[in-house]
Amino acid sequence: KFILTEASNAMEYYKSRVGDPPIAEEALEDLLQELRDIVEQIDYARAFCSLQGLPFLLGCIQQEEVPVSIRQVCLGILSTLGQNNPPVQQQLLEMGAIKNLSDLFFDPKTTNATKTKIMQTLSSIVRNHELAENVFEQLPQSPELFLQGLNPATASVSLRTKSIFFLRALVTSDLATSARLRTFEKAILLVVDTCLLEEN
Repeated sequence: KFILTEASNAMEYYKSRVGDPPIAEEALEDLLQELRDIVEQIDYARAFCSLQGLPFLLGCIQQEEVPVSIRQVCLGILSTLGQNNPPVQQQLLEMGAIKNLSDLFFDPKTTNATKTKIMQTLSSIVRNHELAENVFEQLPQSPELFLQGLNPATASVSLRTKSIFFLRALVTSDLATSARLRTFEKAILLVVDTCLLEEN
């Protein structure tokens, strides 16, 4: 709760930029990294969510005034929280996190490093959750998200790696259908073509 309070005060400062920051950016980053370590334990993850931690994280991630380094740490925490945690995945789904994060991915100001964090977070929120997988599959921008994440000309190696992992999980899921394979057909072919080019 202390970490959440400190971080909330910092977010208020970033919005207004009035006066001195309540905490240095580096110190805040350290606190948030500590929080990520704490919420790796599933009971603490759920306790954090009961303190309204999810809306706070999503708000930080989407706030342009917040430093990029802090937004990236918040994405890392969100990814940790959603990993194999159906109640948290459900809450994030109901909050529209999949659509919000996808929209942020396509923002022209979003860097490759942040896109990599977004892809990792989407993967954690969506994988192994039936409703989340279906919602993501039906998002109009989902196929393009993978095409951009896998593009060897513009995407970093790290982003491409996260994209391949997420795509593979979706198309090999027990919940996958032929319709899903058709939805992501171009992305699958891009992976195949890229692998062939790298072999040659």
